[in-house]
Amino acid sequence: MGAVISALHSELSLPTDATDLTTAPLDEVRRYRQLFKLLADDIKKEEEHTLEVASRRDRGKVIIVYEQYTDTFDLLAGGTLAIAAVDEEYCLSDIMPGATFELSQISVQSRIEAQINGDNTTLFEKKNKEDESLWTNLYTYDDEPKKWYVLVFQDKAQRDADLKATKERMSAIKVEESSERVEGCSCLAGNPCSEANKYSCRNFKMRFAIAKENGWKGF
Repeated sequence: MGAVISALHSELSLPTDATDLTTAPLDEVRRYRQLFKLLADDIKKEEEHTLEVASRRDRGKVIIVYEQYTDTFDLLAGGTLAIAAVDEEYCLSDIMPGATFELSQISVQSRIEAQINGDNTTLFEKKNKEDESLWTNLYTYDDEPKKWYVLVFQDKAQRDADLKATKERMSAIKVEESSERVEGCSCLAGNPCSEANKYSCRNFKMRFAIAKENGWKGF
């Protein structure tokens, strides 16, 4: 609404007798109607936001998404969710020892697209200060569970070790020259593996991170 308020202040600074007008009356009417339309749209957005905030609940069901996996969890008192519960359900630490987990209202894909467009804002949900075992201040709705997205950041030392082992394994494989595409872990060439060759991938869940380490620039 800031832009509309600024425009209104500019209008209020003009002479009330309209002696400054140099355009045709019809053009002026159109200009004012456009301004009023913008103001009405902003007021509507503010009202919708107020209603949405009022409908939030700190207890109930939430949907937690990790890549293609989706499950429902219970928010505890005060809108908290145990990180260990999500970790255990999706076996994240089993696949990526030492990894850290963050929760976001936007998907990984949306986050990457925002970064490509120059928005590097990282908005992760807060954790409890004592031991960071809980996500806090979460919410959901009575009529439909709120959806949240888990982002996994692999431990750097473990990730480097995995990458080294992968490169050593791949370099040991002698591939005969052929005009046909050889299936393998394309992440090492800076191109994230797809569903078509996921079973040839060294670490499909971390394909984007591995590809990025090898020169991938993102979508």
